[in-house]
Amino acid sequence: MTKAKLLQPDLTLGKTITHLSPEILRFYHLKGLVLDVDETLVSFKETDVSDELHDWLAEIRPILPIWLVSNNISENRIGRIAKSVDLPYLFGAGKPSRRKLRHAVQHMDLPVSQVAMVGDRLFTDVLAGNRLGMFTILVEPMVEHNEVARSYSLRNLEVWISKQLGVSLHHAQQDFPSSSFNPKEDIKPSK
Repeated sequence: MTKAKLLQPDLTLGKTITHLSPEILRFYHLKGLVLDVDETLVSFKETDVSDELHDWLAEIRPILPIWLVSNNISENRIGRIAKSVDLPYLFGAGKPSRRKLRHAVQHMDLPVSQVAMVGDRLFTDVLAGNRLGMFTILVEPMVEHNEVARSYSLRNLEVWISKQLGVSLHHAQQDFPSSSFNPKEDIKPSK
């Protein structure tokens, strides 16, 4: 597999994780989710999950199993976030290592190709998911708008390098209300 293919998400959402709808998950035949935590679910500066994320999880949780897998080595932080949303978690994952992703997928008892790795980083979340054979979804970070330009230079560098390698990061989902969702018209995979 080429470097570009390893960094190519299957789906570039172009929005935060709360816009990942049940319709999208069904369209791609996804049966489980592994979620990154810092910047994917909560800003690194925050310790509490937003009401918007709680509402999203309430909509998604009945549909499929969800695990949190974070590179953060603070069990206190990741454990507190996981407990607040009542989800199993693994911390200190060392992504792009596949070890803890494999552990989460095995606990779901699903084929790895039916589980999505959802995260905001190409060189950790997408790379790890692709190395394991998961469906990968790149989301925008959960950060304040004024923080993105100032504090997210590493992600911007990853995007730039990836594009130089030939990775396409065109948003697969544009603005559309979920009530009028038509997957054949509204979503096209990144690959």
